[in-house]
Amino acid sequence: MNMDKLQSVDFFQNQDLQYAFDALTKVLNREMITNYMNFLIKEKRPFSVCLCDVDHFKNVNDFYGHMMGDEVLQIFAHQIEKTVGKKGIVGRYGGDEFMIILDSLTEYNDIWE
Repeated sequence: MNMDKLQSVDFFQNQDLQYAFDALTKVLNREMITNYMNFLIKEKRPFSVCLCDVDHFKNVNDFYGHMMGDEVLQIFAHQIEKTVGKKGIVGRYGGDEFMIILDSLTEYNDIWE
């Protein structure tokens, strides 16, 4: 996770980020990403949420083992962050599920882009 990106978002400026990241994927953990979403709701700020997961991830673990599964999750998280860039914040919601919060993006075409 790019710390400069987080420091530019007002919610994260006053947060202790020492325990804010998922140890495996290095994106925000579930608690921090949901706290950020709740902050946006409380502040009545427009945003979009995207939830995504790795299809058939159980098959990866079963066939190739958990070490390969961990590597898949790391690569997947990195690719999501790279794709989202400065337009949003990525967190690991659980297992093979990731949450993307796009602050101020609410139009379908903007989100899809």
